Amino acid sequence: MAGLRRTRLPLVCLAALLLASAGDVGCGAHSGELLPAAPVPAPPPREVSVWEAAREDVHDGVLNVLTQREPELRHGLRRRPVSHGSRRRREIALTFDDGPHPEFTPKLLSLLRQQNVKATFFLVGEMAEKRPDLVKEALADGHCLGNHTYHHARLVGLPLGTTATEIKAGGMVLRDITGQAPRWLRPPGGDTDARTLIVARALGYRVVLWDVFPADSRKPGHRQIRERMLNDSGPGSIVLLHDGIQQTLDVLPEVIAKLKARGYRFVTLDEMLQPQAADAQQPGR
Repeated sequence: MAGLRRTRLPLVCLAALLLASAGDVGCGAHSGELLPAAPVPAPPPREVSVWEAAREDVHDGVLNVLTQREPELRHGLRRRPVSHGSRRRREIALTFDDGPHPEFTPKLLSLLRQQNVKATFFLVGEMAEKRPDLVKEALADGHCLGNHTYHHARLVGLPLGTTATEIKAGGMVLRDITGQAPRWLRPPGGDTDARTLIVARALGYRVVLWDVFPADSRKPGHRQIRERMLNDSGPGSIVLLHDGIQQTLDVLPEVIAKLKARGYRFVTLDEMLQPQAADAQQPGR
């Protein structure tokens, strides 16, 4: 061990080296002086989610509007949601909830394209964020897009701010993807009350339900879905269907062909309800 000798560092420089290892200071190469630490770069700004942005917007402005309309809530004002179009026109609106679905939406869009049918898709915000390409494809095909909340949340019974945020965030996602703000809202499950209707109205939406309910989400079988659609549909009908149901995909070509043979044409909600949009108070709608 004769060829090895220990190098003794000045105590002050040794301390500096220990501190430098923690990122606090450095040791001078020649003088052993303590050097000021390099400035720590600021972390990059955290990206704000759509949900957070919507919640902030709701608390900054929307709740004030709703508070001003508290008397309407207190007196149980009910604005009737839309459940059908004009009974004088042989039009039917097919509506599909709960998309976009990564597997089924492309198949559904292809089927509607082959049948030359335009429909309305009520999309869930957090699902649309994952597949903006499908949202854009539906719009490019001429379909109408509606808001189905951000988390597919049942709105009745939620705190007022949460209800408003669910609706606001769902609409913001679709607007950011397409550049167009949706005008129609369908509460998940069709659950609605006076407060939900007023919140929707304050945010610029009209609530749309349905008058034909094949219950396809329960997967009752091809025959039941087909018969309910054919037996219950009439002039101005709004049909509730769901994205992601194979049984629905299977029966749609036959149902569409038979309803067309009866003289019906298929339209979007924009086309069916445009005359109603100017008068949300007309009885019976």
